[in-house]
Amino acid sequence: ALATADTAASQSVATPLLSARRAPTWLQRPRADAALVIALDAVMAASPPDTCLVVRDNGRVLYSRNATSPLVPASTVKLLTAFAATEQLGRTATFDTLAVAAAAPQAGVVAGNLWVVGGGDPILSTKDYVDRFGQPQPFTNVATLVDRIVAAGVTQIVGDIIGDESRYDTRRYVSTWDPSFIAGNESGPLSALAMNDGFSVYPKSKFSSSATPATDPAQLAASVVRDQLVGRGIRVTGAARS
Repeated sequence: ALATADTAASQSVATPLLSARRAPTWLQRPRADAALVIALDAVMAASPPDTCLVVRDNGRVLYSRNATSPLVPASTVKLLTAFAATEQLGRTATFDTLAVAAAAPQAGVVAGNLWVVGGGDPILSTKDYVDRFGQPQPFTNVATLVDRIVAAGVTQIVGDIIGDESRYDTRRYVSTWDPSFIAGNESGPLSALAMNDGFSVYPKSKFSSSATPATDPAQLAASVVRDQLVGRGIRVTGAARS
């Protein structure tokens, strides 16, 4: 059906012919660009002196401040790290934590020490540690390793449980980290055998200054494995050490 004159009028564009909204883009740009600069200058003035910002529109630079200043990347570096790891290691690579003895168990008895050999798994944890984050997240449950020791028929270990972190060095922190990461327990000590992010004592909240970083991460991991083995009824005559 044909629209009536009244209907056509109601559907017409309401902007006046001489409105600034009808001005070509190239006429609007100078004023819009200037307004953007004023707004971003205010943001930069309230930011740390080394803050950098570049705004482009189809290759046209609208704003630039400290564009060439070299800065240490923040959390976005995780994207580059993940990409590099995937490219170098492959998508199916895993970081394995092994339980190793000098000889196979005889009649359920490991006659000697049991080594827990760290493979660099950064998310090796106990379930109670992960539960404190309050939301699901991937982790390698150390209980799975203990389950496999039990499944191998081990009933007694006549020796120590030894944590082996020799895959990596013993440098615990990175010198370029913000000191608050360490003081606030946002980052625990690094290790090839890091259990629960390297924290031996931790509160229920995700991050807390009352958490206790392990002085010996490998020994911590060994003690957790020992405790869980004993909890499953396996007799361990020795201590947990690194």
